[in-house]
Amino acid sequence: MSFFSRFFAVSKDIANDIKNSQNGVSERRYSQNSVLCMKLIRTYMMSCKWHNTERTKRLMTFITLKDSEIAERLNIENNTVRCHKSNYSAKLYEKLGDDCFTIVCSSDEQAKRNLIYKLRYLIDGYSDISSFVPSSVVDSIMLAPREGDQVYDFKDCIKEIKFLARFSLIDMARSIDNLDEDKLAFIFEVLMDANAHTNELQKERLIKLILMGEDKIKEKCKLL
Repeated sequence: MSFFSRFFAVSKDIANDIKNSQNGVSERRYSQNSVLCMKLIRTYMMSCKWHNTERTKRLMTFITLKDSEIAERLNIENNTVRCHKSNYSAKLYEKLGDDCFTIVCSSDEQAKRNLIYKLRYLIDGYSDISSFVPSSVVDSIMLAPREGDQVYDFKDCIKEIKFLARFSLIDMARSIDNLDEDKLAFIFEVLMDANAHTNELQKERLIKLILMGEDKIKEKCKLL
């Protein structure tokens, strides 16, 4: 089955699964990781980073339409549309793996997480350090030049790598999918002085909570 046919089929199945679960018809079959995988697959698919040409971007704009409708919009033959879609399908499978949708539909959560990591890398690129490490952290470390030119084995830098893994923008993007976006937006409003229902004292209290660190936040919140 082509990449696009499989994508739309799995997307529809997940949407029905969520709807049935919400209506109490059946238990959820797809995990949150499955949903996130499909969300990221769509983002990558529509980004056209896998074949970055104007022709690809134009065709992908109409990918949800029938081949005949795409042909009409782009003023090309139906067979040309089918040929392009076949080539694009092969390129996407080459990037994501022939088993990407099998993984999404499976119960293997680790395989799904690995697919999520791959997709985030393909989408964001991380060619620039600022795309995954906060600039304030980079600036504080790189303020002065290194005294020497020592080259370290990565296995001797595990503590430092774990630090970056925990506080990186990549990890923040991964974790944000498990948060309540409305609550997060409220917190941002308070920090940006953009919420009419909170004051400077509440902003100061919020900042103190953030600076306490995760463990102390839990202790402090028990007393609130």
